[in-house]
Amino acid sequence: MPVMRAAARLNDLAARLLRRDLLFAYVGARMAELMSPLDHSKAERELGWTPEPVEDSIRKAARFFVAHSAD
Repeated sequence: MPVMRAAARLNDLAARLLRRDLLFAYVGARMAELMSPLDHSKAERELGWTPEPVEDSIRKAARFFVAHSAD
């Protein structure tokens, strides 16, 4: 979560400098961190999904979008 919080803080700064709302904000990131975990047993059971740390998921998503940005 430290990576997500830092990114959200930078986004909030950019929003203030640009004088407009941006989609990703610190308040939203903090709410995601504070919310109770949801039950993902059905996804594990039916899809074979296993949870991973948020930071790993963000890194994977970033690599995917960089690799597919030329498409």
